[in-house]
Amino acid sequence: MKTAFVGLLCMTVLCSATLFAGDKAKVAYVTPTSTVHIPDVEPAGLTKIYSNLGPTTDAYNDAIGFYILGPKSSFGFTQSSALPFTPTADSTVTLVKVPIQWYNDGSSDVARVSIYSDSSGVPGTLLGGPVGFKPPAGFTCCALSAVQFKTGVSVTAGTQYWVVVDTPASSNTDALWLVLNPTPITGYNQGSGWFEQVGYDLGVAGAVYGTVP
Repeated sequence: MKTAFVGLLCMTVLCSATLFAGDKAKVAYVTPTSTVHIPDVEPAGLTKIYSNLGPTTDAYNDAIGFYILGPKSSFGFTQSSALPFTPTADSTVTLVKVPIQWYNDGSSDVARVSIYSDSSGVPGTLLGGPVGFKPPAGFTCCALSAVQFKTGVSVTAGTQYWVVVDTPASSNTDALWLVLNPTPITGYNQGSGWFEQVGYDLGVAGAVYGTVP
């Protein structure tokens, strides 16, 4: 398992900054553009396998997030992030909900969600996906992107898995950011392999749904 201390970047939507790739995850502090909280809606007919989201009207922190960067982003490097989850029962994952929002509206590409096995505390083998989606506008709460897996992903009780958010290989996704929730573990990858972010009590937010036999 690789570990590194998280590097923080403080900024508002009106200022700019230069980021450099390395062995630290890059996050941003931003100023939300709306104080209106739109409640999320639970998917009908599915069982919640995992969630670290808050209540529907305040599901996550819309002022802090990990960058999701495509290889052609203006920041000059790529970054993917991952959320660990452990089902309490043998299940089949069919839907993932994540608070992914644009940081830079000039981006024109998509983000992707996948399910991975665990390998010594970081994402290991691809099990399902990737499934592409268009994120909503940034800096609001509590919109969640619902990404459906047409072929369900079987998961085993008591075993850790990962929800991975990345970009296509030629993506120009420019600072797509993943909102955080107070959870201490996040995986991140800047092109040289997966690391576990430690040393900062924030982690990416999301929920996993499906069927439980």
